[in-house]
Amino acid sequence: MNAKKQNRISLIEAIAVIIIILICLGAGIIHFQMPPQVPILLVFALLCMWGKIKGFSWDDIHKGIIKGIEPGIVPLIIFMLIGTLVASLIAAGTIPTVVVYGYKIISAKYLPVTAFIICIAEGLTIGSSFTTISTMGVVLITLGRISEIPDAYIAGAIVSGAFFANNMSPLADVPNLCSAIGEIPLSKHLRNLAKSTLPVLVISIIIYVILGGSANEVSGGIAETIQSLNKFFFVSPITLVPILLIFIASWRKLPAIASLLIGIISALIIYVFFAPNSSLQNVANLVMTGYASNTGIETIDKIFSRGGIMSMMGSASMIILALGMGGLLVKLEIFSTVIKHIEHFVKNQTALVIFNSVGCMLTGILIGEQYLTVVLPGETFKPLYKKMNIPMHVMTRTLSGAGAAFSSIVPWSVAGTFIIGTLGLSNVNYIFYAFYPMLIPISTIILSFIKNETNNSYRK
Repeated sequence: MNAKKQNRISLIEAIAVIIIILICLGAGIIHFQMPPQVPILLVFALLCMWGKIKGFSWDDIHKGIIKGIEPGIVPLIIFMLIGTLVASLIAAGTIPTVVVYGYKIISAKYLPVTAFIICIAEGLTIGSSFTTISTMGVVLITLGRISEIPDAYIAGAIVSGAFFANNMSPLADVPNLCSAIGEIPLSKHLRNLAKSTLPVLVISIIIYVILGGSANEVSGGIAETIQSLNKFFFVSPITLVPILLIFIASWRKLPAIASLLIGIISALIIYVFFAPNSSLQNVANLVMTGYASNTGIETIDKIFSRGGIMSMMGSASMIILALGMGGLLVKLEIFSTVIKHIEHFVKNQTALVIFNSVGCMLTGILIGEQYLTVVLPGETFKPLYKKMNIPMHVMTRTLSGAGAAFSSIVPWSVAGTFIIGTLGLSNVNYIFYAFYPMLIPISTIILSFIKNETNNSYRK
């Protein structure tokens, strides 16, 4: 039975399927501007049919789907909590307060680079890209909208900063996971990752400064909008308590669900105590459908009417479909068939890093789960690194750069879906301005070419 399964899929078939998937997803999402769920559902259906044609039973297909979706169960809960958190922070006055204070100290011309640096600072401190995006990320994108800066600029800077920190913070899951797979000390992994990361950091800062230079200084109308926030929302330092508690909880390494619940509960307490006419029914509506701004000022009502569980349902459906699709790719042995043939083309360190990087990025594109972009290629290529006498920190550097960070610019991945939903983006244009995850795989490959860390070429 196992031998029969292993012979079902040839390398040519596997490559053809991957190409068709990439065409369907790329054309549907980028060219035709379809909602991502539509092309993903199409690919999902095609994989089911193709699996049946290749002799897999419906039971096999169902098991593959379930196995694929399983890693997304906790993120789905987190997504709903994030929607509730955003609504609660607006209702409590937390986001309006930070926007008002931010307007006083941040120039619109420097907002992209400021967003990048702030998200790096928060991410390094608390070790969570998702928490960074759902707290300061939401504040910064709101400030950008009020300042009339394109969403893509600010969202790209937020994502770059959050995922730079997610790769470099010793408190984050990704560096610890990479060092565990490579069986090396965390300090050694971070020290070597910095060699490929710091050049990208400098380049990103320069580009964000240039992008910010194209923004106009805030107009009188925007200043009036800020004044209206003081009038219609509870703007006070006390509203910053929920964000402070989230920081403390994350720094203390509490699980994401616990940290988010602490933030939600504290924000709702502030809302109930300080908001006029608040009631249990209002709180219930807030949690479910989000905050509804009724100031009568179009700009404010549009920007601050958001959040709630229902706001994340589109993202949740995308995650379920994308992870189900990834589970089918694993179950139908499409991905493994391609990976196991790569060894025949690897001759030296640079070639191995290139194939490893491509494997990480394909995992992110086809399976869409951030940790799997590290674990699957890591366990697959690890024996080759040992066989070729290449230090493990080269592998962990590659996993971190081409895997975990790159997944943030795959719109249908767990990370990409989270970013779009949490920041309230209407399209995927942020991926063209997320310079860190875009450039770090290239920097990783260039470094391996410049600095060959083994003197032995691989001879079969």
